[in-house]
Amino acid sequence: MTAWLHRVLGVNQSDSRDVCRVAYARLLKNFHPDLCPNTPTNQLRLELIRTAFAVMSDPDLVREHERTGKIPRSISVSDKLETRLKKPGLGHLARGFVKNFRRENQRNGKDIVRIIYLDYEELIDGSSRIVELERSERCNDCNGSGSQKDSPPERCHLCEGSGILSYRKIVAVGLPCPFCDGNGAIIIFSCKNCDGSGTTDELVPCRLTFPAGVEEDHRILLKGEGERGVQGGRHGDRVFVVRMRPQEGVERSGQDIEFRVGVAGNATSVTVPWPGAAPLRFELPDGDSTMLFISEGLGFPVPDSDQRGDVRVFVTRNKDQM
Repeated sequence: MTAWLHRVLGVNQSDSRDVCRVAYARLLKNFHPDLCPNTPTNQLRLELIRTAFAVMSDPDLVREHERTGKIPRSISVSDKLETRLKKPGLGHLARGFVKNFRRENQRNGKDIVRIIYLDYEELIDGSSRIVELERSERCNDCNGSGSQKDSPPERCHLCEGSGILSYRKIVAVGLPCPFCDGNGAIIIFSCKNCDGSGTTDELVPCRLTFPAGVEEDHRILLKGEGERGVQGGRHGDRVFVVRMRPQEGVERSGQDIEFRVGVAGNATSVTVPWPGAAPLRFELPDGDSTMLFISEGLGFPVPDSDQRGDVRVFVTRNKDQM
């Protein structure tokens, strides 16, 4: 048996036209724009209800539908409904089984990775800063259902909550349920607080501490602060990756910090700004066009050690500015 349009009306395949008319009137009233939002989804449901009644009211169309499992060609449907009524096949049925399996099983949330850029001064002395975590939490208004409290989600009568409309031809075939759009449940009035998603985003301040000399690409892990899990699955993690902020003329090489400075040809000294102390000053010898100055033990601290890297200053004279 391949017919399924009678299930849209919630009647048996052998029921009379009068029974179908009563069921049609009930559904038409339930989804009328005066009673429920005139959303595209509800508009498609109304069209599908009218289409099902038009077929079930004509014995010839009923026989054609029973033979093919499709809406008879003499019944015109909109392009949107035609798109939703995808050609049934084994792939849709398989996806339906997978979807049902996932619906019944826990799924862990994904990790959220964010890069934190620190100035070299912060890396030398260590620092802390407050960041705002965007958490996706279950909506308190609808308790995660996505539907208004006074209008909870309804189990789809067409697919019986599976999200897949399946039936047998030569082999079992299926298509995403056109009545609930493959969700297995019907939300008529979406929760205004979460717009039907079932979750809301909240900004929560959190202080992060960065020890002096923290290495490039160091990862700070906040357990359970990532995306929410599904069906009781654990939350993902929030990962902050520490990097030095890109700055022209300043580079990091391990625990060493390198400055590249250009000076006029007649310059006699060069200074480099340094946190918490007087700038580093280097006297320039006469005649040299390129110079390297090294201050040992003033670079980034080595974690878990008393050692520090070096400061390397590469100076280039501009002979055109003599």
